[in-house]
Amino acid sequence: MTRPFEPSIISRLEKIKTAFEEGMLGNTSHEEHPGLPKHSRENYLYFTLAPALNFQRRSEQLWHAAATTYSDVATSFVFEPYLVCETSDTDLRAALTEHALATRPIRHTDTWRRLCGTLVSRYRADPRVFLEACEWDVPKVLGEIEVNKRLFPMIAGPKMSHYWLFILSRFTDAKFKNIQAISIIPDIHVRRATVYLGITDDAAVSPAERLASIWQLGLEGSGISPSQLHGPLWLWSRAGFPEL
Repeated sequence: MTRPFEPSIISRLEKIKTAFEEGMLGNTSHEEHPGLPKHSRENYLYFTLAPALNFQRRSEQLWHAAATTYSDVATSFVFEPYLVCETSDTDLRAALTEHALATRPIRHTDTWRRLCGTLVSRYRADPRVFLEACEWDVPKVLGEIEVNKRLFPMIAGPKMSHYWLFILSRFTDAKFKNIQAISIIPDIHVRRATVYLGITDDAAVSPAERLASIWQLGLEGSGISPSQLHGPLWLWSRAGFPEL
């Protein structure tokens, strides 16, 4: 399907979204976090650095490891870019692997250090400074990190960049412009839900960019942003697609 969804599909999606918001599909969030003030620099750092390691792993494991690392006084320094830049590779790797935040010790340590280096050297170690420079406009943010991929390891990828902005939109006080430009996260559960809803068949949901495009176009004019459906579809699929 490469056109706006039929009203019957939109109606069903609205029911799934409502069920999610009312907790009928289970816990509405598996992203463990220390409960920092939403507006704070520390909160933005937490939800910027951790997503950079969310690649080919269970999301629940990542967020549990991130929260545990943050709560441990011996390892919490990894969420302060200034301290990261002053720490040796050996000590940084030990801290990132202590609670399995880094599951690929060398690669993940390098990713973490490079991202912290970008924040320190260009944005006063504050993701909000970068977002402000982009006027909190989603297309501008995506364009900037696309042009400067080496400065934003991992989160500059086509899937991870949208995931990062999705996470910020949920767990910080970010008021993004053009939030509808954040795509749905095309993971396995969104793929399964897309097929189950009859929107398209298995063959059409790959590659990920194709699946994201189906949802972007399908929701046009509906009043629903693609990123608003990631959590609902994820839990609905996990629950076995119960009737609502």
